[in-house]
Amino acid sequence: MADTELDEHKAQLREAFIAARGYWSPLWDGVLDLDPAYFEAYLRFSEIPWKRGGLSPKVKEFIYIAIDAATTHLFVPGIRIHVQNALKYGASVAEILAVIELTSSMGLRSSELGMEILHEELEAAGIASVPSSVAGDAERQRLKAEFIERHHYWSDGWQRILTADPEFFGTVVKLFAAPFELAVLDRGTMELIQVAIYASVTHLEPVAMRRHIRASIELGVTEQEIAEVLQLASVLGIHSSTISVPILLEEAAAS
Repeated sequence: MADTELDEHKAQLREAFIAARGYWSPLWDGVLDLDPAYFEAYLRFSEIPWKRGGLSPKVKEFIYIAIDAATTHLFVPGIRIHVQNALKYGASVAEILAVIELTSSMGLRSSELGMEILHEELEAAGIASVPSSVAGDAERQRLKAEFIERHHYWSDGWQRILTADPEFFGTVVKLFAAPFELAVLDRGTMELIQVAIYASVTHLEPVAMRRHIRASIELGVTEQEIAEVLQLASVLGIHSSTISVPILLEEAAAS
């Protein structure tokens, strides 16, 4: 392919990306320049969930914010791009804040899952765990009921935490409640955001992913909508290229 034809092809790919995704970022310049065939393959892959009619563009941007802002990824350029896009699609500051707070809650899984493992190992070692006497049974039951009413599930991990340290569990309930108390996102969208962060390749936590997929289905979210979330989360690997290719170009030019 002649240089002029190649340049024209690259320009066409750039315009196709903008048409499909609604934006352009300099992060893509190096990838497009070095390997337009790879860029085109990514474009065709990433545009699929944008061609479907399940989720609104705003919610799709919420999904991108969540997977980029997850503590297992923290891809700052992507967070900024997708916050800008969400605002362009009409999202409010409060809605985006709720997405960020929901994403931050993934850290609570350290205690929930870890306490299950801790007690399994204590039992295997023949060591009895002594319940905390900080709060009475009535307070424990109140905290449990409040959690279930809002989140519609319960687990052995939360039970272990509630039994062992009701004061800590009370702080969990309060922290986990924050994005719900903003009351700006519908429950289905909140469940899909949580599906995305646990389906993210940097996390891939099947127990929590299944929990939120099940909750989404119970709320009437369609198979297509859930599949779109998984497709959106699947593009995360491209950040290996968008971060590394500019470094490659800089070092190649300096050598």
